[in-house]
This record gives sequence, C-alpha cells and structure tokens, in this order.
Amino acid sequence: MRGPQFRQSARRSTGEFSVFVLRRSIFVVALACLMASMAACGGGGKTTQTTPGTGGTPAGSITFSATTLDFGSVPTGTPKALGLTITNSGSSSVTITQITASDAQFSLSGIVLPLTLNSKQSASGVITFIPNTAGPTTASISVSGSSGTLGSLPLKGSGLSALAHAVDVTWTISSSSSVVGYNIYRSTVSGGPYSKVGSATGPTFTDSTALPGQTYFYVVTAVDGAGSESVVSGEVTAVIPTP
Repeated sequence: MRGPQFRQSARRSTGEFSVFVLRRSIFVVALACLMASMAACGGGGKTTQTTPGTGGTPAGSITFSATTLDFGSVPTGTPKALGLTITNSGSSSVTITQITASDAQFSLSGIVLPLTLNSKQSASGVITFIPNTAGPTTASISVSGSSGTLGSLPLKGSGLSALAHAVDVTWTISSSSSVVGYNIYRSTVSGGPYSKVGSATGPTFTDSTALPGQTYFYVVTAVDGAGSESVVSGEVTAVIPTP
C-alpha cells in the first residue's frame, strides 16, 4: 500500500486748556487701562488654576504595547491571536468600562471589565482575528471609561481564500477472486477508531473532504460479494498543509 500523494495671521487741539484736558483724559484712560490690566492678570490676589483632566496632558492616559496590531495574512475562518498590553501612563488611576472593536472579525479576551488601572499599571489580553472574507481588513479597538474614550489602536489583517485539499490513497489490489471492492476508512488518531470515508472498485480513492492543518490516518478493507470485509490494511498517514 503506497502513501498518499498531495494534489494559499486727532484731530489735535491747539488751546492750552484743551491740551490740559487732553492730557488729563490720557491720564484717566491710562489709569483705567492699568486697572483693567491688573484685573486681567490676576491683580488683587485672584488666581486661576487649570483643573486636572480639563486641559493639557490628562491625569489618566492609556497607551498600548503596539502602534498597530498587524495580523498579516490569515486563511478565512481560521483564528489568529496576538497579545496586547494596555498601560495607564498618566499620573492618576483610570477605570476602563468598555473595550470594543469596530469590526466583528476582531475580538478581545483575557481582560475583565470594569478594570481600574493605577498610574503605570498595565493589563494584558489577546486580540483574535478570524477573517470571514478574502482581502485586506482595517479596524480599530477603542478603550473607554465613564468620561469617554481613553485611547484607540489600529488593527489590520488580510483574509486568504481557503484552498481545497484532497488526498489520493492507493493500495495493492487483493489477489482473491471473491473481492469485488474496497472500503476506505480514516481517523485523526493513529490506530483509530476509523470512520468510513468512501469505497472504490479499483486500487485508488480520492478523499476530497480533507481539511487544512489536519493529519489523517487511512486504512483499507477488501469487500467480497456478500459484503463481508477483510481485516484492515496497514495504516498510511497524510499531513494536510495550511492553508
């Protein structure tokens, strides 16, 4: 029995009195401007402070362990997982209440919400990509708290069309004249148990139900006119490539 063969931006006044009035007016205007300036600059002891989180660098700030999570090419229907670490790089704690992906082909696991991260504390999870169509996909994962979005991370990957696989099984025909056909059996475990995948009258059979990434073990029995089967043949192995 032979092994299988594999078939992815002034008027100027001139009188003295007028000049005096003009100068006095200038003095009053200047004094008024000075007072206004002092008030605007915090004169009289009044101060203005920026409330943390309302401007400038926020007290809580989320960063990711990657700038983009790239899954590369993945066969359609096949999961691929990449690790992701989220870190609070701010000076105060943040509470994450939601982590969502913009495309259902991406999902998160390993992080339980709500999650509070103290300053410089991290949490790790896994992003899984299962492409359902062939071709490139871009998305993002968004991390949110009660105050809104804390950060987002771009995601990308490409789906590959699943390739069809088949295994050709061949054997030496029986020398018995009572043999009228053969049954072909398959298992994913060496030594069985085996399941029947087809029959043949000649010494060859093509198994077109083989799946990518699987290893199969085949045996054959001879069948006589009464439907009786012989003991199983020796076992042969077929390793199916991915994709």
